[in-house]
Amino acid sequence: MPHNLNSMSFRYKADDILKLKRCRKCILPTNYPEITFNEKGICNYCLDYNIQKYLGEQAFVKLINSIKDQGNQYDCLVPISGGRDSAFVLYQMKIKFKLNVLAYNYDNGFVSSVAKENVKKITEMLGVDLIRLRSKRDIQCKNLRYMIKLNLHRSPAHGILGLCLGCNHGIWGGAHKIAKENKIPLVVFGESKMESGLAKKLISRKLRRTRKEKIKYAVKLPVNFLLRKYYWILLKKEFPAHDFTDIVKVNYYDYLEWDEDKMFEVIEKELGWQKEKGMSSWRFDCKIHALINYLHKKLYGFTEKDELYSKMIREGMITRDVALAKATTGTESDDKEMEVINEVFDRLNLNHKEREAILELQTLS
Repeated sequence: MPHNLNSMSFRYKADDILKLKRCRKCILPTNYPEITFNEKGICNYCLDYNIQKYLGEQAFVKLINSIKDQGNQYDCLVPISGGRDSAFVLYQMKIKFKLNVLAYNYDNGFVSSVAKENVKKITEMLGVDLIRLRSKRDIQCKNLRYMIKLNLHRSPAHGILGLCLGCNHGIWGGAHKIAKENKIPLVVFGESKMESGLAKKLISRKLRRTRKEKIKYAVKLPVNFLLRKYYWILLKKEFPAHDFTDIVKVNYYDYLEWDEDKMFEVIEKELGWQKEKGMSSWRFDCKIHALINYLHKKLYGFTEKDELYSKMIREGMITRDVALAKATTGTESDDKEMEVINEVFDRLNLNHKEREAILELQTLS
């Protein structure tokens, strides 16, 4: 089986994933981008890894005190998706740090019903005001549809690129917009370095299109190209640039430890938080992640979860055996994953040929 990312000819089945050779310390496979191994079979990512350091609660409290009471009605804004990390952050900011919090939820049109219910339930239980924003005229969905149609003519690997791109504006741009409108001095995100994957960035770099390639596909599919550009401009107009030069933006997990067990203990017990039945607790909130997970698994044999579990091994949070079991058997039901993917296809209004090309990793002529 070829492991050269430039070949783009991978085809992994469940049995292939089980047979993948992996690092003897973490679970990254031999086909992970730019991976190397020493004589003991330990990968360069493990050898170069530095244990996560946090700025600490004292520094976080100092930051909070420096902005407290600077706003009109609210001390801070917390973007919340309905997933575990942001739910925990919202709870901490309201209950532990006792701030006047405004919650912000961006609905990209693909939010799971369970995530929506989590957002509603948690904000009501905490007595936190909530603002939801959704792209007008379903612009994000239309933008995504034509981007996928364009990429299907390039390669199966290109089909994965950009699936999360619009949310960069919706989440960060929307948060900045709402904070500015409400004169809120601080925005606290629930992002963490633990969950920040590297593979996607490395693969995207290898697949970066040249100016000549862009012109080629613009000429080949002019309508799709123009519609893609049109909706992308509209999306950026709705959610302008988010430089945060006028508002303090921080990641909660840069200051305080990312602890999965602690998160679950709080949000499940105190807030009644739930995950989608048959799905992983991580990134189920957006249905598009089911498609991303499926494509990465089938194309490369690994997903973002392999990266997360590998970091958790290095941090001493989980054993390799447990991580390997989670990565190869998973907590998701294949049937449930496909059900969610079909819901995404329906929203995107893709035809049978386009759906088949995506699922079978085919390039349309």
